[in-house]
Amino acid sequence: MSEAQVRNLLGQPFREYDHDVAPSNYYVEGYSFERRAITSKVLIYIASEPIAYIYLDHKGIVEYVYVGGS
Repeated sequence: MSEAQVRNLLGQPFREYDHDVAPSNYYVEGYSFERRAITSKVLIYIASEPIAYIYLDHKGIVEYVYVGGS
């Protein structure tokens, strides 16, 4: 799935970070996460409970998704 397809389905992310400018601790406090380096970009979505980290590769294609709770 491409970044455009993700945004079309889920809308604007809560936060997004590019690899070059992301802080080392980019995770959202209070939610679970899986420690993972950002290859190119990460889109972070928060619904009423779950949080989703959607990692994109250099071509803008989803390479990994993590979904967790608080």
